[in-house]
Amino acid sequence: MCGLPFEAYDRFILGTLGDDKLKGTNGNDLIYGLAGDDKIEGKNGNDCIIGGPGDDHINGGNGNDTIEGNEGNDTIEGNNGDDTISGGDGNDKIQGNNDDDFIYGGSGNDKIRGNNGDDFIDGGDNTDECKGGNGSNTVINCEEEDKKHDEDKVEDKKVKEAEDKAKKDKEEADKKVKEAEDKANKKK
Repeated sequence: MCGLPFEAYDRFILGTLGDDKLKGTNGNDLIYGLAGDDKIEGKNGNDCIIGGPGDDHINGGNGNDTIEGNEGNDTIEGNNGDDTISGGDGNDKIQGNNDDDFIYGGSGNDKIRGNNGDDFIDGGDNTDECKGGNGSNTVINCEEEDKKHDEDKVEDKKVKEAEDKAKKDKEEADKKVKEAEDKANKKK
């Protein structure tokens, strides 16, 4: 999902199996919370943040961040920058905030707010509440009334392109997480 090689990150921050408070740097960070109910803050830089299992609170900070909540009922805020956010499994609360965001709710009954910018929002599986906010937004797989409320449009071409990108990004993220876990296990 992150799309960059492991070496492209300035710092790798790894949580524990418990509840962690993890803070990134002003550089490009790769942050993986692992298990537990984590509080993760990306700060500045183009970060890749993966919450892991648990009910995580994630704030991407400034920069073009890639965030995956993973399992659990996560609260995710992209903040400033063109963010790519995936809630994963669970009933998630996701806010894109400023700029142009790609938001995928995943499985679960999610509450998604694009806020400002031209956002692409895919609620994913189950019943999701989605509001695009200001900007020209594309909203799919959400309750019909929410799509009408914001007068957002659904464009098949953009949907297909975004789905393909999300699939590719997820495959890359899974690969990077595996590499990071293997590297962390070798240091033990």
